[in-house]
Amino acid sequence: TPSNSSAASDVYKRQLLIIAFAIYKAITTSQLEIKKSVTKVKTKSGLFASKIIISLKNKGGPISNVKVIDRLPAFTELLPDRFGLLKPAEIKKRSLVWEFPRLEKAEEIIFSYIVYSKVSILGKLEIPRAIATFINKAGEIKESFSNKVFILTDENYSKV
Repeated sequence: TPSNSSAASDVYKRQLLIIAFAIYKAITTSQLEIKKSVTKVKTKSGLFASKIIISLKNKGGPISNVKVIDRLPAFTELLPDRFGLLKPAEIKKRSLVWEFPRLEKAEEIIFSYIVYSKVSILGKLEIPRAIATFINKAGEIKESFSNKVFILTDENYSKV
C-alpha cells in the first residue's frame, strides 16, 4: 500500500541521515581534545594576573610527536618559572611550546602557566586558542584546536 512505502521511505531517510551524521562527526572530531580554562590569580601588587590551564586528552589510539603551541594573550607578559608540573620545551617571546613524544589511548595531561598585565583591561580579553599537532596511528599529521576563553573586566571568566 502507498502508506507502507511512505513509512518505509521515511525510515530509510532517517537511517541515511544518522549514517551521514556519524560520518561527519568521525571526520570533524579530532582524536586529541584540547580544553583551555582560566582562573584569576591574586597578586601582592594588585596587578591583573591569570592562570591559563590547558588539558589534553587522547580520545583514540596511540599518537606520537605531540606538539602544543599556545600564544600569550594580548597585553600580557609571562610570569617566568610559574608553570605547573610541566615546563614548556620552548619559551618564545609571545608563545609557549610543549612537546610530548607519545600519548596512549585515554591518556590525559594537564599543564598551566601564569600571565600578568600592568595595563587595565576594558571589556573582555580573548585568550587565543591553543593548537596541537600530532601523528596518528596511520602516520598522518593531524591538528587540534582548543576552545576560546575570554577574561571579562568584571573579573568573571567565561568559556566559549
